[in-house]
Amino acid sequence: MDTEQVAASGRASLYSWVVVTHPVAEVLVDQVPYVVGMIELAEGVRVVGNVIGCPPDEVAAGMPLELFFERVEDVNIPNFRTPA
Repeated sequence: MDTEQVAASGRASLYSWVVVTHPVAEVLVDQVPYVVGMIELAEGVRVVGNVIGCPPDEVAAGMPLELFFERVEDVNIPNFRTPA
């Protein structure tokens, strides 16, 4: 149960994903379809997050991604996008 915090670079790649076509909340009706991915950080940890700015039909395993934060109300949401 020992844990520690380690700074991450934000560099990542897409390990797996699903394309959401049915909104799970009313607020998401205008956002479908969207991609939810299992993201592998460069440091080896896998996390779940949205893949933003990439059409669902262009998503591919291993594609490079970078972390960015989106402010929603009072919360910073971690999302991923293709590097600029």
